[in-house]
Amino acid sequence: MEKKFGPLMDNLEYQLAAAFHPRFRLMWLEKCNPDIVPRVRLAMEDALVDALGDSAAEGNSMEPSIQVEEADPFMAELFQPSGSSGRSRMTSRDSQRSRRSKAQGLLVTWLNGVTMPDFSNETFLHETALIGLFVKYNTPIVA
Repeated sequence: MEKKFGPLMDNLEYQLAAAFHPRFRLMWLEKCNPDIVPRVRLAMEDALVDALGDSAAEGNSMEPSIQVEEADPFMAELFQPSGSSGRSRMTSRDSQRSRRSKAQGLLVTWLNGVTMPDFSNETFLHETALIGLFVKYNTPIVA
């Protein structure tokens, strides 16, 4: 491995490309360089948190807006848009924690799953964030 791939083995982008590939995941790295597995795993988790956030933002933009009569202050505050009160900052933090928690669970399931040579939705646990990360890190860009 060292002779053939040499310095490429230290590149985080390449490590993530293999880690998000359903055939390799982290198994190759555990055998070749187990010392950096925690760093790559954390990078995977961070990438997954970001991808889940992007998925949530796309999903939220598709939801219809809720109209609330201004005569009911309780309901108006309940459906107040994000970013307009101190309470929404807490919601944003909770959302980040929730995405982190989901990413951790998804990552454990992904890494403990059976390696598969195909690229079906089932292979990626039917999770668009995992599919997106596979594509992001494994698609070459030609100039």
